[in-house]
Amino acid sequence: MKIDIFFKVECTKDYEKHLNKHNVIIIDFSQIPGFCQNYREYMKSSIKKLRSDLEKEDQDIKEEEYDSISDMFHHTGEQFIFILDEWDAVFIEVL
Repeated sequence: MKIDIFFKVECTKDYEKHLNKHNVIIIDFSQIPGFCQNYREYMKSSIKKLRSDLEKEDQDIKEEEYDSISDMFHHTGEQFIFILDEWDAVFIEVL
């Protein structure tokens, strides 16, 4: 399924124009990584990693406290595309 979607995107007329031009963050919720015990830990780990990656790009982020991850992204002035694959797995696994 995933391969089919990416192939369809690759076949669009504007594919080359947008290739490697956007910040894309993909999080796959279909499986909890081995280092996490549950989805709560997975989310905390994902946010920690995003913050770490943003700090590497923008040193000012280290010196600020943010109420939400969206505030951190807003601070950078960059736009991001989030792909949350299998996001409904969180609800299935928790219930």
